[in-house]
Amino acid sequence: MKKIETAKGKKVRATRHTRRGSAEDWMEMLEESYERKQVETKREETKTLRKEERYAEIAHVEKGRVTGAAGRSWVVLPDESLKPVLCIAAGTMQSPNSDSSLIAVGDSAHFTRSTTDEGSIIAIDKRTAKLARRGVGKAKREQIIIANAEQLIIVMAAAEPFYNRRLIDRYLIAAEKGQLTPVICINKIELMPESAVREDLQVYEKLKIPTLYVSAATGLGIEDLRRQLRGKISVFSGPSGVGKSSLTNKLLGREAQRVDTLNEKFGKGKHVTTAAEIFALPGGGFIADTPGLREFAIWDLSREEIPFYFHDFDRYFRKCKFNTCTHLHEPDCAVRRAVEAGRVDYGRYQSYINIAESLDD
Repeated sequence: MKKIETAKGKKVRATRHTRRGSAEDWMEMLEESYERKQVETKREETKTLRKEERYAEIAHVEKGRVTGAAGRSWVVLPDESLKPVLCIAAGTMQSPNSDSSLIAVGDSAHFTRSTTDEGSIIAIDKRTAKLARRGVGKAKREQIIIANAEQLIIVMAAAEPFYNRRLIDRYLIAAEKGQLTPVICINKIELMPESAVREDLQVYEKLKIPTLYVSAATGLGIEDLRRQLRGKISVFSGPSGVGKSSLTNKLLGREAQRVDTLNEKFGKGKHVTTAAEIFALPGGGFIADTPGLREFAIWDLSREEIPFYFHDFDRYFRKCKFNTCTHLHEPDCAVRRAVEAGRVDYGRYQSYINIAESLDD
């Protein structure tokens, strides 16, 4: 049994978990312990730790970047070394990221060593940018997919499986909320007529979102993608089976990530990448490959703010009859008139409706 320190300084007992799995499994178990109130709340706990700033008083504290996960441990690359250290989360840990994932790949971490190759994370710095979603399961908290990146590369496939415009629109909102520059990357373009895909996705080019058409299999467009990534910290995210790991391997020039074939029965990708991992690109910059997502619920989004993330509405919503127009059912709605006239893409408007309705669930 392990004692956990709560915000009020009391000691309570928490069950020691012995099952090993992915980092996401471990964090989900930790979330469940919070749900059972074995500790008070992350907000109260992190406030107390922020005030104490204990890590500043501990000798031999090093700083590094969390670059990957290994079961219940985290891979940390020290700022002053190229040799990674395998770290666990300390029993008490400082974090200003209240009500969020305690540790995420990409975090700037403070740690101490127990041996040359092992240590404990004692503090996480405030995140400057993030790709986040609403956690799945009972604990509806923010789940950080990657922290402190600069670009979100939304990876979809031209076919096998077909790209999903509704999911692209959700990613665009998450990118803006998380202070990430979005880039759309359509892989497997060799499987479809490129002109047809370009025509269907031209709405995003009109919104000034860089859109790349590439093939990990043939090498088409890989140099364009490489230029887009050079010198930046980028994250690949998208559904399973679209080729994120194949693109990562192509860019790195080696088989860094395992890849698999499409699930023929259901026409969906298989989960091969089980945790986010950051790699240094040969030409400069870093890329994070992430697991495929079956669900992407946007974190901390209200119905009132959704229209402000659909920038194709910007020139119209001020002309609506009502200042509080939701663009769903009110009379004399300028946004709906623009959709009917073809000035706003109907597919984008349908995404808007779907997201608004999902917030009612």
